[in-house]
Amino acid sequence: MKYAKTNIIFPFLFLIALFSCKKDDPKNENNLILISQFPINIPETSGLAGFQDDTFLTISDSLSKVYKINSSGEILKSFDYVGENTEGIAYDPMSREIYVVEEKTNEIVQLDTNGFEVNRFSIPLNNQFEKHGLEGISYNPFNHHLYVVSEKLPSILFEVTKDGTIVESHELNFADDYSSVFYDPHQN
Repeated sequence: MKYAKTNIIFPFLFLIALFSCKKDDPKNENNLILISQFPINIPETSGLAGFQDDTFLTISDSLSKVYKINSSGEILKSFDYVGENTEGIAYDPMSREIYVVEEKTNEIVQLDTNGFEVNRFSIPLNNQFEKHGLEGISYNPFNHHLYVVSEKLPSILFEVTKDGTIVESHELNFADDYSSVFYDPHQN
């Protein structure tokens, strides 16, 4: 089995830095400095969410499993839940709920902190291909909504409640496809 050596580098930090830098100011172009990197022995990691006690949750796209890892990439736990085509993951620290995106079925699956399924609901997405369904998920602690993005054909950003009610949806067209979404509570 081939294991991808994925680095724990937070892509959202790159995006925040990219969009917050002034393009006119050349000294702001290269503010990111790699501090460290660690291999992760999980094949095809997809999605990363802060968890409890300085740990993280991640997904194996190829195994469709949820893992708890530390900041050095060491696997601390493999959860019992096994999906069909898991992609993104989010965590609500107040309710202690884990949310996993299933791309093939366009579902959001709610898990407890032991990784047992509590609930699931579908997002109505008329995607042209099964493998271009829901891809990323993030959690807003202020209104307790989830943000979910579909990869492509169509590319849509959904805002949904935790019971699956769609609050808003926006078609996206600034990239060829989308693989993740991040909610920044500091800038709302």
